[in-house]
Amino acid sequence: MRDESGSGSDSRSGPAAELMYDRGGGFFRIAVAVTRLATPVPSNAADCPDRAHYPYEKCTVTVLPDKSQLMTSKGYEDPLDPSSRQRWIARLVTPGGRQVEVGQWSPRPTVARTTPPLSPGQLRAVAEAPEWAGVVEVLPVPRAAAPPAVPVMDRPLMLRLTKGSLPPAVRVTEEAGATRGYAVLTLDDGRGAHLLTVTAQRWRRDSPEMEQVFADASVRRDGVRVVTRRSTGPSPGRGEVQWEADVLHPDGLRISVSTLNSAAFGLPPTRKTPSLTTEQLIAIASNDAWESR
Repeated sequence: MRDESGSGSDSRSGPAAELMYDRGGGFFRIAVAVTRLATPVPSNAADCPDRAHYPYEKCTVTVLPDKSQLMTSKGYEDPLDPSSRQRWIARLVTPGGRQVEVGQWSPRPTVARTTPPLSPGQLRAVAEAPEWAGVVEVLPVPRAAAPPAVPVMDRPLMLRLTKGSLPPAVRVTEEAGATRGYAVLTLDDGRGAHLLTVTAQRWRRDSPEMEQVFADASVRRDGVRVVTRRSTGPSPGRGEVQWEADVLHPDGLRISVSTLNSAAFGLPPTRKTPSLTTEQLIAIASNDAWESR
């Protein structure tokens, strides 16, 4: 081991430690960060990285007997390049607000060892070590700020409602998303796989953010507001296309459906346009079944 560094509980960034570790084959950097979260802990605190932006991540979330959640992830320094340096993470989140994240990655582009030295099980053992409880106890209790919006609906229900609104010719080849309020699907109609995301949130009725987002919306007789958007990707000339349908109900329920002509944000297009039209996206987002859940 070498290059050890860290910070204590009086640090603005919180308790953390880093070191360089070599079990033969090259040094890897290992880091630990300890945080005290406000309670109740957000439902997405231990969610896997968003598949829409981390397409090559291999991630699982395990619920432990004490209701803690453990996320373990095998990914890459460049999330869009599976040939880049590997970065593995374990994150433990307890109902009482203890969060411990352990990560390891290569500090150099070229290193003899291609697999990180600690296995996912060893990362998990570090994150679950009972000694971290004492570290968290001395940290100040953060105030729980009311979020502007809260996620609604568990992911399995969102996936079921979305798949029920798809045309018969469109197959779902992959499913992912957050614990609540966010679903990611990979669609394929035989002409190229691509991404579809669905977000379900409830906003305050007088939300100024929503007033701005839906300022130019069309308004149905029942007061539901609908906005559609078509945009290109961040890289000019690559042919990236994103289509969206955004629906806001009078009670603050917002359903947003977005699709790309690629398998993830930042990846090359797999087709000229998505398999779903803007009208089909509106049909998914405005399905009455969202309101009854």
